[in-house]
Amino acid sequence: MDQRWPNPEVQSAHFTGVQELCTGQTDVGALLGEMDAAYREE
Repeated sequence: MDQRWPNPEVQSAHFTGVQELCTGQTDVGALLGEMDAAYREE
């Protein structure tokens, strides 16, 4: 799925966010917000 993402930062945000989600450091909404922000970066 990451082949169509505009930059590698989205995948990094995804991996980090999933780890934080599993440890209770974030929630789904915050994770999606971080991924959206990374997606908009160029």
